[in-house]
Amino acid sequence: MEKTFIENLFKEKAKNDSNSEDLANTLNILSKTVFGDVNRFVFELLQNADDSPNADKNITLDVGFHLFDRHLLFYHNGTHFSELDIKSISKIGSLDSQKDKRSDKTGYKGIGFKSVFRTSDYVHIISKKYKFKFDKNFSLWVNDKSYPWQVIPIWHEEIPSPINQYINTENVNTILEINDKNEIYNEIISVFKDCQIILFLRNINSISFKVDDTVEFVITKTKIKDNIYSLFYNNEAKSNWYIEDFYVNIPFEIKQKVSLLSDEECPRKLKEADISKLTFAACLDSENKLRSLQNTIVYNYLPTKVCFDFPFIVNGDFITNAERTQLLINEWNKFLLYQLAKLQFDLLIKLNKTLYKYDILQLLITTISSQSRFYESFNMGISEAVKEKNFIPDITNSNLIKAQDALIDSLEYSSYFPPEHITSLFGSNYTIINRDLLYSEKLVDIGSKKFGKDNYKLLIESKAFQQRCLSSKDYNTQVISFLSSKIIEDPSLKKQKFILDNNRDLQAPENLYFPKEEYSSQLSFASLLFINQDIYLQLKKHSFTISWLESLDVKYPNEIEILRKSIFQLISQDRITKTISIEVTRFIFKLYLSEELTDNDYRQLRKIKFLTNNGMQKSEECYLPDRYNPALKIERLVSTQNYIKTDYINNESEIDKWRLFFLKLNVKDSIKIISYEKTERTKLISYNDSAAAYLEWIDKNDYYENIYYNYRNTGQHAVSNFRFIFFLENLRNYEFATLFWEILLKDWNIFNPSDTTTTYHYRGGQKPIPDYLFYFIRNNQSIPATDGKCYKSTDIYAPRFKDIIGNRYPVANFKDSSLTKEKSNYFGLKQFLDIDDCIGLLEILSYENINNENKEQIFHIYDEIIKSHKEGNRINRGISNLKLLTLNNQFKTLNSLHHFDVDSLIPPVNSDYFIQFSDKIKIKDKGILCQALNIPIIKYDDLTFEYIFPIEEESLKKKIRDIIPYLSIVLSHKNSVLVDEQINRLHKVIINTTVYMAEEMSLCYKTEGEDIIYESGITIWHENSSFYFSGNWKSPLNMYSLSSLLCGYFDIENIEKELSLFLQISISEIKSWLLEKGYNITEDIIELNDDTLDFTDINEDEDTYTGIDIEISLSHEIFTPEVQAKEADVKTIKVETIIPEMINYREMTTHYQGIKDEAKIDVGRWSEEYIYSYLQSLNIYSSITWLNESIESYLPYDFVVVENEIETFIEVKGTTSTNKTEFYMSKNEWAFMFEKSESYKIYRLTNVGKKENVTLKIIEDPSSCIIKGDLIPDTISLHI
Repeated sequence: MEKTFIENLFKEKAKNDSNSEDLANTLNILSKTVFGDVNRFVFELLQNADDSPNADKNITLDVGFHLFDRHLLFYHNGTHFSELDIKSISKIGSLDSQKDKRSDKTGYKGIGFKSVFRTSDYVHIISKKYKFKFDKNFSLWVNDKSYPWQVIPIWHEEIPSPINQYINTENVNTILEINDKNEIYNEIISVFKDCQIILFLRNINSISFKVDDTVEFVITKTKIKDNIYSLFYNNEAKSNWYIEDFYVNIPFEIKQKVSLLSDEECPRKLKEADISKLTFAACLDSENKLRSLQNTIVYNYLPTKVCFDFPFIVNGDFITNAERTQLLINEWNKFLLYQLAKLQFDLLIKLNKTLYKYDILQLLITTISSQSRFYESFNMGISEAVKEKNFIPDITNSNLIKAQDALIDSLEYSSYFPPEHITSLFGSNYTIINRDLLYSEKLVDIGSKKFGKDNYKLLIESKAFQQRCLSSKDYNTQVISFLSSKIIEDPSLKKQKFILDNNRDLQAPENLYFPKEEYSSQLSFASLLFINQDIYLQLKKHSFTISWLESLDVKYPNEIEILRKSIFQLISQDRITKTISIEVTRFIFKLYLSEELTDNDYRQLRKIKFLTNNGMQKSEECYLPDRYNPALKIERLVSTQNYIKTDYINNESEIDKWRLFFLKLNVKDSIKIISYEKTERTKLISYNDSAAAYLEWIDKNDYYENIYYNYRNTGQHAVSNFRFIFFLENLRNYEFATLFWEILLKDWNIFNPSDTTTTYHYRGGQKPIPDYLFYFIRNNQSIPATDGKCYKSTDIYAPRFKDIIGNRYPVANFKDSSLTKEKSNYFGLKQFLDIDDCIGLLEILSYENINNENKEQIFHIYDEIIKSHKEGNRINRGISNLKLLTLNNQFKTLNSLHHFDVDSLIPPVNSDYFIQFSDKIKIKDKGILCQALNIPIIKYDDLTFEYIFPIEEESLKKKIRDIIPYLSIVLSHKNSVLVDEQINRLHKVIINTTVYMAEEMSLCYKTEGEDIIYESGITIWHENSSFYFSGNWKSPLNMYSLSSLLCGYFDIENIEKELSLFLQISISEIKSWLLEKGYNITEDIIELNDDTLDFTDINEDEDTYTGIDIEISLSHEIFTPEVQAKEADVKTIKVETIIPEMINYREMTTHYQGIKDEAKIDVGRWSEEYIYSYLQSLNIYSSITWLNESIESYLPYDFVVVENEIETFIEVKGTTSTNKTEFYMSKNEWAFMFEKSESYKIYRLTNVGKKENVTLKIIEDPSSCIIKGDLIPDTISLHI
């Protein structure tokens, strides 16, 4: 019969119709995804067993797991499978078992059994006469995945070995074939490790686990007594629990809401239920006390994965997802949460009747934090229960009270004094809770009040307390002792009046002394208050209480304590009057002399007021009068200051000590600077009203972005390091200002503005800004001047102008007139004389008798005009009538003046046509002054040069050429230029120079009106590349001008003396002189002569023929070719086109011998003639133009050839050398090369003049090679 049922069910399920494949896919997804955890099958097997208790109520339900290598056997002794049960597990979501209607069953969805297929592909069930399996690898569908094998039961009687020997047919047996024994083992151990899984199962009494033949564990739940259960693990108590069930009625409105849920979401048994059970399980510790749990999860008879972090575990008929891990968000679950919140208070009420009553608040939940409305129902339940439930035991332990009526006495005051003392502070309805109740602070969250360290002052400040203290010394004694034991540290208690004094008034500790006989009498300026004698006698028995009072500033009286307790109080209350000021101050002064005062004492004393000529004033606003010998004696100058009275002095010998005493208390005797840390703008103005104008100036001068301007007074702006200097308002007084700046400038390092930068802060960032003094001196008359008045700093001249200006314009008049550049820049004083002021000064001086003093003044004024002109300033006033000093010390108008600017020449000293300059002025500055004043400048080219009977002369030229190497040594040392470069440059100049000796020479200059203002005979002159002299060039008269003129001609500076010397002495004397002076003379330089100099590169802009670069390897005076260029065989020439790879810079040559002018011209001519013949021999050019064929063209190229209508420019560079790689290019050649780019070629000709081995190297487009770095210039000189 049973077999037939299974076989018929198999036939029905194994039809494999059109829906089978979809069903198979659904089952695969269901078992692998919905039941995601491997261990989920354990829960489902337990739940199915728990839903199947034995019909015999006397038989307990026991379940077991037995693990083998390839199988897991699960069994229980409950009710066996029925046909309905088998049909149910052979479907998806089947309700055939009717579990969804029965409230005593946990399962209801009809899919839980499918979780076993997450772990196993083979499940075999043996229940009474039913023997069937579900097998993924059954022969019918082993290769066909369209069969929903998970719901097709197969009759199967064979039990695999070794399981068959362990099968008890009286049990319900389920066999799972497994792949990983260790994994299954670990999963089962993890599920049962804390035994709590059995807590809320309805019927299961024990759970066992066996591996092969070894029992791993047996878990049992045993009832010890009412509500107390123990969980045992292998007969050892694992944990103890207090479990309480509550039954709640289901309101009609909840039933209505639940009825709208689908049957898939909510089972019919809940829709039809009238009541629901909620269970609390509170853990008990080893001492049988309640223990608060953490990270607890919600149970739906079996554990879910929902964590509420309750201090207990709750179980209920929650609606979960298919996997039974999460609560669904619906009205039913919200209702249960609401009931849980309220029922926890019922749990606490029940526990009040147990031995756990003082631990109950461990289990109190006052709220749960969550953003979800789903959990708001829990907090709503708490809010309602708090108003309704009396669950807190009162102080008498006879009544339970609500939270809002409870008062927590955390100080335990009510243990020593009547409770009403403190309940009355909060209202008549409050009752003190039982003092043994633990964790009472949690009650504050739900409306209870607390009397403790935070508000105990309510008692001290109450009238009832004060009356009790005043009427009972015993009570006052007791309450002092009580507070000393409870309030260990609270500085604010120093100011609370709670101690009876000797006058039977309540006083604060800080105003009291311990009784001491020698101080029983009163000081004239202060009444000393003592603790009541009777109270003190009682308190002194307890040293702890005395120490506590000392910590509250109750002291034994002496001078220092009288200061701290009585005088400080007088200061803080502003009760030091004119009457007692002198006595009090002398009392303090005595302590100062004894050196007993601490830094904190001084901080308090700096708040004191002193007696001044303007009444009582704060110490920081007082100043020492002259009698106290202040550093800055201003009493006579500034009468408005608060000067301290001299009445304090009672001994003249102590005046200096009094001064130091007052200074210690911030009384001023000199310049005083105060600094403010970062301060909000409006607060800074409230602290120092001078800051208002300063900050307006900062605003107007755009020291921060103006987009933030409108927010300046909204609290977003601040200033840090604002430094204010006292007495600035008195700087209008000249005498005071002089004294003030003398002191400040002497101690400038103390003020130094560069050390601390004032910073302006705003929402967009921060910016450094000028400090307050910087602003003040620019906007207020504060700088003393030479005219006895004070000016804004930007309106007067720096002290260095004092000797220039005198009293004609205001000049800053500081005692120390040598201001550093830093200070001068900070002050903003005029650093340049206004150019128009300079003109005015010159006009005034032109009417004075000339002397050395005012002549120097004139020259200084010239310097200022030059500086101002360089800054871009121009004269705006009329100067047509301005008179200036001439060479003959007369004053002449500008329109008759000139400036003579010719090297080696000076105009006659008795001339009144030329402006007189200081000997110290630079030549360039002379020109700037003349430009500013429109004075004509006579230059070299403006002079008319006349001479008669010139003849060429070689001795001077030869002498110059001889001394050039030695002159170059000196120049290279002075100018950091290579010696050989300097030699070559000077030789190129002298080679192109022709020297003439004339019989007579003269220079003259005529104005536009043909007036001759300069005419002079001369002995030395040069014009273009010709040099002239008359007489003997070695004569002293000629030598006077010769070196200067030569320096200008050679464009060399700072060597006139050496040049003059070298021209007059022999070469050996020059060498000795150089060696004596420490110059290094190398052999190659010493032996340098005409034959060893490099005349290769001659500037083509000179008059000499210079079209060719020429070198020669032999030191001959003339160039003698082996063959004439026109007769040379150009067909034998070796031609190479140079490419970058052929260039080797390491093999560059160094020095080559050169030739004289005549030889150089011959070599150049030979080279060009040879190239001309070569170009003609090629027969490829339609046109060949030789630029130097008839005459030197001085162009930066030698040939122009045309090929296929394309022009190419050729520059020839010839050398007699065989392998010299480098050659010279003039500046014009260089510029032209880059201009023509690829149309420019260089023909490098070597072995010039030879019959054989003449070589031509062609460099095409050399500019591109240079740009790319393939061709590198050897030496580059830049001229700007």
